[in-house]
Amino acid sequence: MENLQNASGAIVDLVYSLSPKSCFVESDYGDWILRPKNWIALHFSLGRYAKRLHVSLNIWRGNLDAEPSLKIKQGRIACWSKVTLEAVTDLPPILSCVLQAHSVN
Repeated sequence: MENLQNASGAIVDLVYSLSPKSCFVESDYGDWILRPKNWIALHFSLGRYAKRLHVSLNIWRGNLDAEPSLKIKQGRIACWSKVTLEAVTDLPPILSCVLQAHSVN
């Protein structure tokens, strides 16, 4: 199983560089939501066999230009998008999605 700690850290580092006066706060549901700029939420799924990072973005999935290999689902709110980091190779398209979401918020 791949260790996604560094890939997850790259996403967090990018978010903090885009929103330097913000911080992630844990919600009652285990999501880490960026406050006060509420445009991204992270959910770490650390199961016994699968380790994933779900990234919910405040951008409608119809407006998200992502690689076809990246599955875009409904995010934590109906009008949000969600992409999932399951392998290190998912990192470049997810970083692109994060940049797109930031640019519209």
